[in-house]
Order: sequence, then structure tokens, then C-alpha cells
Amino acid sequence: MRVNVSNPYVAKLFELFAWVTLILAFVIGYVADSPDYLPLVKKQYPGYQWGSADVYPDLPIVFVPSPDNINEALVIVEGTGYGGPFILGVRAIRTDESARIQEVVILSHKETPSYIQKMIRKNFFYQFINKPLTNDFLYGQDVDAVSGATISAQGFTSATAQALHKGAIEHLKLEKTWKDKEYEWGSDEFLMLGLFAAVLLIVYGPKKIAKPLKVVLPFATLAFVGFYVNASISLGTLAGIVMGYVPGFSQYPIWWILVGGTIAGIVLLGKNFYCGYMCPFDVVQGLLQKISGIKLAIKPGLMKSARRVILTMSWLALLLIFLSRHPALGSYEPFSMMFSLEGMGIQWYILPISLLGAFLVPQFWCRLFCPVGLTLSEAVRLRRSAVDRVKVVFTSDKTNLRVPVIQSRQGVETLTVLYASQTGNSRQVAHRLGAAMTGNGLSANLYSMADYPVKKLADERHLLIVTSTYGEGQPPEDAEMLHRYIHSEQAPRLSDLKYGVLGLGDSSYLYFCETALDFDTRLQELGARRIIERVDCDTDYEDAAEDWIGEAVDTMQDYIEAHCSSAILPIFDVDTEDGRVFHKHNPFSAKLLINRNLTGEDSVKDIHHLAISLEG
Repeated sequence: MRVNVSNPYVAKLFELFAWVTLILAFVIGYVADSPDYLPLVKKQYPGYQWGSADVYPDLPIVFVPSPDNINEALVIVEGTGYGGPFILGVRAIRTDESARIQEVVILSHKETPSYIQKMIRKNFFYQFINKPLTNDFLYGQDVDAVSGATISAQGFTSATAQALHKGAIEHLKLEKTWKDKEYEWGSDEFLMLGLFAAVLLIVYGPKKIAKPLKVVLPFATLAFVGFYVNASISLGTLAGIVMGYVPGFSQYPIWWILVGGTIAGIVLLGKNFYCGYMCPFDVVQGLLQKISGIKLAIKPGLMKSARRVILTMSWLALLLIFLSRHPALGSYEPFSMMFSLEGMGIQWYILPISLLGAFLVPQFWCRLFCPVGLTLSEAVRLRRSAVDRVKVVFTSDKTNLRVPVIQSRQGVETLTVLYASQTGNSRQVAHRLGAAMTGNGLSANLYSMADYPVKKLADERHLLIVTSTYGEGQPPEDAEMLHRYIHSEQAPRLSDLKYGVLGLGDSSYLYFCETALDFDTRLQELGARRIIERVDCDTDYEDAAEDWIGEAVDTMQDYIEAHCSSAILPIFDVDTEDGRVFHKHNPFSAKLLINRNLTGEDSVKDIHHLAISLEG
């Protein structure tokens, strides 16, 4: 039996199932995550035992070889890296003056594997051997930094220092002689802040400043966020936040600036700054596009399937992350492979596919596979929806009283086609759409949004919108009045309206088809029902627009009675398999029946009477 996932009831059922299973996985993982240190220690040091409370009253997570041997101990260290928590075992030997480190072992970790491998390869943990417990353990001074795994290395260093210093005071009864780590910002933190400042100038600053910054920023992002800090936001990062794996601000200011700045942009400004400006992998895709010059269009059907693929893969990844409490275990993004040449499992296959795809299709990874982009975009949509709902609560809306629907004089129910165009493409598509509706017996009224009386929206029953997007996500000039109206306090409830939206745009821009998304989202918020899925067309829009028009005609025929008397020209062939609209790029082949010259031999003009068969 074939399941129609396009059915809204089936889609809601799948959505409910996904949420229930994710919540269960989160609860099960949380309950099963209580650490049991003894099995971890026994695996590495079979002879070690739990230290008695009399010997270690303030340090319950200390193990010794035997109750009689207190000159050697294994101190358990807990901390948080960039990707998640970790547990270290630090074996120390007592000396006459203090105690020295003999070995550092990773007992358990949920850190990003590539960062762990980088630290091991750089002999990071060997630096601690033979250091006294009273060492300062200052990262970048006593302990060498690890480029590309900076935040993780800082986390290991800070956690080790805190545990050993506490042991030195509580167990060895030593006086404090070490220097505490002072909270200070370095060049890395200021560079990250500078990148966000550059983004704000690009989006909101004057063009003479924004234009050169827009050229420089991608290279700065690629070098700093990608290769130097190697701190791309992944699904594991977002899942880690949900599970409470949030590093301390004083230890990881770069993490807080990157993640916090991204979240702040969404919450405060309703903008997804990360995907448009801060994602280093997006820069890689853009460079590959510049090199190839190839811009293959993605079919609308494939875009729908891509969204389902992203949601399914994200759901499976989150299930694995929540059950294992390991953020990196479910992350399938190829970022670590790209910027550190280290990855795990499926990442080895995803990276070459993504790079090849980006060479042929603009933003291949972002549009077809990226869970972070989908999550952040959905967060922007929810934020806008929440703001609109708050406005409704605090304002009086007296426009809910509906006016009866006005039908045409002939008693034929009509639909309205609205378009907003900056360069003329949307106007052309809208005229083709209107002709296709009329040619198939549907009564259609065609308006430019600039000429449409916005108060009439409350009376509409069936509405189709074709719109482009101007600049950085702004509506075209023709659409400004209607766009402003539906987002205002005067916007009516549209619970009787059925609609569809077609967007035209250029995927090289940050806010691709943003105006189409705005109309789609806002109409739903006002109670309208989407009966035709929105399609966002790229620069090669002809085929995608034709497919959408075909779907629109078929769908509207199910909701509006078609009248043969209203059919002026059957330009739409409903019997063909692909159901295409005939236009200059897809002409209808017709038989010439008559070609008669109407002018005499002495006339300077040449006028013919032509008769063409429209059969079929």
C-alpha cells in the first residue's frame, strides 16, 4: 500500500510520531546517562579501588591501588569540550614535596571525534606528564594550544587544573601557590566579534561600506571560523544545547559569541546570520560555483523530497544523539572532514558528494541536506509567527467580521491571480498562469499587486500568488502595499481562503525567495489553507514554473467548477502526461489549414488570411 505523505493528515501523523519518539529518546538517554566511574576505571586499571571516605572525605571520585597505598591515586576529571562532556583519569604519584602527574587517560568522552584525534596527534596530553599538581596549568602558557581544536583543548586543560588543584588542597593539604586563570579576551574573541559586526554592517549599513565587506567577509569566515577555530555549528551543537552541554562563558567565549550571536540574530532581529554569512562551508560552495560557472536548476519535486530527506536524517541523527547522549555521534555534516580532514562514518562519503554537487548546483548542501539551515530557518519563521501573535494580543483587531463572498455576475466562482515583479519574470509567469486557468474553464481575475485593492482580500476564496524578491529579502515595489497590509493589525482572518504561492528568485542571494515565504507564512497565520505547495524557483525558472502551473490547474479544478463557456483558448493540454503550458519556449504544434493572399499584385503590402487548426 502506498502512503501519500503529501496528505496533510498523514503529514501530521508523521510529525506527531517524530516528536514522541524524540522525547522518549531524550528521556531514556537522560535516565541511562548517570556516570558509573568504577567500570570506567576497572577497564583501564583493574586493580584500582574506590578511595574510602576517611582518606578522601571531599573527593569521592578518587581511586587508589589499595587501601594501604595512598601514595598513588587516580583522580577523576570531568569537563565539557566543544562537542560535549568528557571524563579523564589523571594518575598521580606522591613525592616528598607534592605530587606529580604520571599519566592522563581518556576514560569516556562525548566530544567531537576529530578534535580528540587532533589533540592526540599533537601530543596534547603528554604535556601534563611529570608536572606537579601545583602547576598553574594555564592554557597557552604552561600548556601548548592546539590549533583547530582550541575550545576542546581549553576545556580539557581547565577541568584538569580545577580537579588537581582541589586534590592538592583537600588531600595533600598543600598551600595554594598557583595562579588562577584570569578572565581575559584575546585576539580570537575580538576577531569573532568583528565578523558579526561586519555582518551587521552588510545587512544594515550603507552600501559604500557593505559592498567591500561583502567581498572580504567570506574569506575571513573561511579562514577563521573554518580552518583556524574549526567551530562550525552542526546538528550536534544544537542537540548539545538541548541536552545542557553548554560550556562556561569564561572558558569558551568564542563558542558563546558564535552560537549566542546566531541565536540573538534570530530572536532579536528575525535574521539567520549564520547560514548567510558565518558558515564556512557555504563559502566553499560559493567558491566552487564561481570556479565552475554551472548553475543547474533543482526541480520543484526534488526540493520537496529534499525537505523530507533533511527531516528524516535529522530525526534519525537526533534519536541517536539523545539515546547515546553523544552530540557528535549523530552529526553527519561534513564540516570536520572539510576543515580538519578528519571525520567518521558517513562523513567520508557525504563530503565528496557535497563538493561535487556544489560544483554543479548553487548551495547544493544547504538546499538539499543541511539540518542546521533548516532548523535555523524554521526558528526564524517561528520567531516571526510569535511576534505577529503577540501583536494581535496587545492590539484590537476589529477586522474579523467577514463580508459575504462576492461572485461573478454569471454565477461562476472565480479565483484571483496576484503577481509582483521587479524585472518582469513574475508578470510573465502570472499571465501564463491566468491563461492556463481560463483555457481550462476556470474563471480567473489577474492583478498586479500594485493595482489590487487590499480590502478585497477578505472576500477571496481562491488565491494564487506569483512573486519575486528584491535585494536582501525585500518585497518588490508592486508588493509593498499588500505585504505591509497582511502583516499589519488590520489584516483580516482568512479562514475561508485556499491559496498557493510561487516564488521566483536567485539562490545566490542570502534571502532566496524570501517574499514568497513571507506571503506563504503569513497567509497560513491568518487562517488560510495552502492547497498547493509553495515552490521557490531559481534563475532557470521556466520548467519549475510550468510544473507548478500544471499542479495549480489540476488542484483548482478540484475546488472550482470548470465551465466550458468561459474557456477562451485551450492553451493548456490536460490530456498530456506532463501537463505543460504552451508558450514561446514550448510552442504548440498546429496544422496550417488556409494561407490565402488578400492583396493584389500591385499592392505594396503583403497581407494573408491564415487559418490554423487547434485540434488537440
